[in-house]
Amino acid sequence: MNGKRPWEAGNAALYALDVNGLGILWQTYCGNSAAAFAQFRQSEQRELFEDRYPINTLQFIALPASWNTRMLRQMGTLVYDSLQYGRGVDFTDFEDFIRKGIDPRGPDPDKENFTLYKIFVPYREATNVFRRLDLMGINGTRLFDNHEGGPSPT
Repeated sequence: MNGKRPWEAGNAALYALDVNGLGILWQTYCGNSAAAFAQFRQSEQRELFEDRYPINTLQFIALPASWNTRMLRQMGTLVYDSLQYGRGVDFTDFEDFIRKGIDPRGPDPDKENFTLYKIFVPYREATNVFRRLDLMGINGTRLFDNHEGGPSPT
């Protein structure tokens, strides 16, 4: 598959990621090194990418740079993933990395815990979703810059 998921006809996929669970999977992958988990979560304490763009790493970026208005408006976070999938490793892409890991136990031992949830939403629901997002003030005018790269008029 070369890192690509099969197309889900008629559906869009939404992902919900347990970042701490991903950090624990990364720690396990790195040989249970406590330093691996700390490095995965330490984006607030150091300048990211000061040594260029490292390969074969996962990094949770909780706070976007102050100049990144698009991420600030979306109140987004980012997982920097530069693993070399399919090159001497046993997984083909990010989903496969998570699927083949052992999900950490959650607070309730009687319930299964999942690091990644993948939710399929039919395309036919898009109009309703965008209508509700617009009522909350979440729309393209608010989230994205204009065609010249500057802020959109509000």
